[in-house]
Amino acid sequence: MTRRILLTATAAIVGAAALFFASALGPVHHDHASPVIGPVVGSASAAEPRLPAGGTLDDLITRLQTRLTNVPDDHVSWATLGLAYVQQARVTVDPTLYAKADGALAESIRLDDTTNFTAYAGLSALASGRHDFAGARTYAQRGLEIDPYSSILYGALGDAELQLVNCDAASAASQRMVGLSPDTASLSRSSYTL
Repeated sequence: MTRRILLTATAAIVGAAALFFASALGPVHHDHASPVIGPVVGSASAAEPRLPAGGTLDDLITRLQTRLTNVPDDHVSWATLGLAYVQQARVTVDPTLYAKADGALAESIRLDDTTNFTAYAGLSALASGRHDFAGARTYAQRGLEIDPYSSILYGALGDAELQLVNCDAASAASQRMVGLSPDTASLSRSSYTL
């Protein structure tokens, strides 16, 4: 169950971060072997980007790398790339990709450490991937200090609390996520805390 929760959480976070690039990067196609990241629907904030249905992880990473070659100061692209590396590490069971995620997220925070809730979502996902659930909780809480309406960060917080066996806190975070974004990702998370 833990792996399924972590994969769902990371896919939702990557999906949420990636839609921001849909218009700038164009459509994502099914021409790579990586699994497709599904859509995240009904975000509470227009500032929370989402990946459209039909995108692949490999293509997303390639597009983000290209964008960062052209716009190296784009902290959201760095954060999204970090999230994508976390997801790729989980899908491929290759923990060496966590170092790439760590580097991309550190660059994102270096560029913007005050409004960058997306990077804190990525740091939370990375900490969860490394089974540092206390760290995951801390990063999610930091992100929520910046954007208290981020359903993605409430999901990350709920996942961390669940792994720390703080069932009431996990349930509260999951219910807040559902209230902000009543979609498949939030409802499936909520079902784990019942």
